[in-house]
Amino acid sequence: MDNSFCLLILLVLRKSWEMSMENKVIDKYIYELRQTISVASLHYEVWWVFKDKGIRQEYIKTANQYSLFFKTTIQANFLATVIALYRIYETRTDTYNIKELFKRLRKSRFSANKLNELEELYRQVKPLWLKIKTLRNEVFGHRNNQLSVSKVFEKARIKPSEFKKLMELTKKILNIVSYEWDQSTHAFNLGSKASTKNLLQDLKKYHEFSSNKKESIFKH
Repeated sequence: MDNSFCLLILLVLRKSWEMSMENKVIDKYIYELRQTISVASLHYEVWWVFKDKGIRQEYIKTANQYSLFFKTTIQANFLATVIALYRIYETRTDTYNIKELFKRLRKSRFSANKLNELEELYRQVKPLWLKIKTLRNEVFGHRNNQLSVSKVFEKARIKPSEFKKLMELTKKILNIVSYEWDQSTHAFNLGSKASTKNLLQDLKKYHEFSSNKKESIFKH
């Protein structure tokens, strides 16, 4: 076996190894981004349960018993939603984000037609993400010293429905990527709405029971 043939084999093996390593990196991007959008969805659902007028009206007396806790919980879940959604579409090169995933897919065996489809979805996402970016950069990640918090929210002009739209588009993007990449999809069926409502219901029952017990004591 001559030296040139050995060199060719080594080059082929090296290329194969490099492709294998890059495939693992793309697998990791898909996994991390799935995790992030799942976390964003869970926090959003908790936040929305507390902000929904119908639910809030039903449990207002219960919530008032723990007003500071619930105010903090509402803010914390909104903040977590904003940070997670910002992270998915930030443009840094040293973090797991959609733009970096697309960049790696372009250098891989990924379908060019599918990439065009993904870019079209990204164009729909970007205006929504820019509103998230405003909140993250001027209220939560940093604090704009020229605008009040309410003014920043006016500037962002983001609606609750737009959070949901951004999350649904992101899940669609990731499922298109993963199906084309390895024929897998993710159900994204983990939810926190039912658990949050169960918590409120349990607290309401506890306070109604405690209140009735006190009334019965005073009657005797």
